[in-house]
Formats: sequence, C-alpha cells, structure tokens
Amino acid sequence: MGRVWAIAINTFREAVRDKVLYGVLGFACAILLFTLALAELSLHQQRRVVLDVGIASISLFSVVIAIFLGSSLLYKEIERKTLYVILPKPIHRWQFLLGKYVGIVVTAAVFIAIMGGIQLWVTSVQAEVPIWMVTALPLVGL
Repeated sequence: MGRVWAIAINTFREAVRDKVLYGVLGFACAILLFTLALAELSLHQQRRVVLDVGIASISLFSVVIAIFLGSSLLYKEIERKTLYVILPKPIHRWQFLLGKYVGIVVTAAVFIAIMGGIQLWVTSVQAEVPIWMVTALPLVGL
C-alpha cells in the first residue's frame, strides 16, 4: 500500500503544480462571489440563490477539475517519460492506476474543501451572521 500512497502523493503534487487547477479555482471563486450580486436580483430568495448557485458551482467545477486532471495525467506521464521509469519497477499496473486515482480524488477533495470554505464565507456575508454561527447551526441540527 506504500507504493500506492507514494504515487498518490506524487499525483497530488503534480496536480497542485498544474496551471489549469488555479485557473478553474479562480473562476469558481469569482462565480461564488458573483452569487452575492445575483442574490440581490431575486425577490425574497437571496439565501436560497446563494446556496443553490454555490453548491451547483462547487459540484460542476469539481467535476471539471477531475476531468481535466484525469485526462491530462497519463498524457503528461508519457510525454515526460516518467511512466517508462516507473513501470519496470516492482509495481503492478493496478497499483499505479490506483495511486493516480487516489491522487486525483485527494486533489478534488482539497478543491471541494477550499470552495466549501469560500461558500461558507459567502453565505455568512449574505445572511449577515457571524461565520461561527453559520458553521455551528448545521452541526446542532437547525
């Protein structure tokens, strides 16, 4: 399992260095901030607009991140010829693919956590309540 984690960590590092990730992250942050202006256009549904557009954009952009990273990952491995160095080693192909998959999943999870934090901040700004209260209310079931 150590081989899978080593490949997953390497995949995560490669994904963090990718410029596409930062472009999509910036665009997603802009959309989340745009929901504040969009909410003002709705009639008595500001909170719902902020939540719906925010959650939909997090979902959409996390899928876009996974598709872009997943499609370019193996191509970059072949182009840089790092795949030819890894596969002759005592590692099975399923371990290599599982490590790449886990790396992409971890990258998407970090992306979702960042976007969730921004969405939490946008929701607290729109609702005009402290951010700790917005965080605590779902935890107590209200």
